[in-house]
Amino acid sequence: MRFVLSWGATPPDLDIHLLTPSIEGNTYHVYWDDMGSAVQPPYVTLDNDETEGYGPETITIIQMFDGTYKVYVHQYDEDAPLAGTAAMVKIYNDNGLLQTVSVPATGPEDYYYWYICDVNGASGSLNVQNTLLSEAPGFTDFVIPVKEKNEWVMASNVNRLASWYWDFGDAVTDNQQNPVHTYTSVGTYNVSLSYSDGAGQVTEIKNGYITVGEQSISENELSALTRVWPNPARDEVNISCPVKIRQLEVYELSGQLLMQFDCREKLLKISLENLRPGIYNLLIDTEKGKATSRLIIR
Repeated sequence: MRFVLSWGATPPDLDIHLLTPSIEGNTYHVYWDDMGSAVQPPYVTLDNDETEGYGPETITIIQMFDGTYKVYVHQYDEDAPLAGTAAMVKIYNDNGLLQTVSVPATGPEDYYYWYICDVNGASGSLNVQNTLLSEAPGFTDFVIPVKEKNEWVMASNVNRLASWYWDFGDAVTDNQQNPVHTYTSVGTYNVSLSYSDGAGQVTEIKNGYITVGEQSISENELSALTRVWPNPARDEVNISCPVKIRQLEVYELSGQLLMQFDCREKLLKISLENLRPGIYNLLIDTEKGKATSRLIIR
């Protein structure tokens, strides 16, 4: 499960926090000063501490344990109200976007904590709180460390990983972080990735993840045959393709996945109510290959 925080120009520095239940006898607080780990407790990671832009900051729960996870946002400088700002948190599970939570429109000006939700670690169910607080939920005696502003670093848990090992299922392997691989034979392939931070290793396996067929259409040709209208759009958009669409993914220009839709038709209509005005990339996965397009929202 992922929690993606973004915000506007004011207030300038928001931070996303997650409190875990007891994991192997200990509880954990994942935030900018302790970004967690993907391969050992708490099995939760924060990707970066964004201090010069408007996000995103993303917390990902890699493995859940029984108990309650608490997610909240802190206005670090505590010098401007949170209520009524552009702050929002988008919550994703393996199937795509679950919910978008926007900060309350009104609230006390000196309430600098925004309680997003609780997550049941046993079931994965979500209990949205969406309320402003005068202190952090959970660890009430916790004191936020002081950021050394002249030493702010855009840290990433990816940079903490020491090695990667890809197995593409066709007797080809690679130890690059972001390899490029071309399959030369028709078939369905299992893909696995093993990664390590030097202290432990995690292996993820996707069975039947890649299918190579004989009658695929090139991406450029399929993209040229794909229609997106109206474009620019406001409330909803239509995507049509000469072959059946299997899945549509909507990305920010930064590469952040925002929405995902499953489909088994040649025409897909989606609502844009959860997307802000801007330019987005579309990745359309069809039964004959992939197509790409741009979407403008006004």
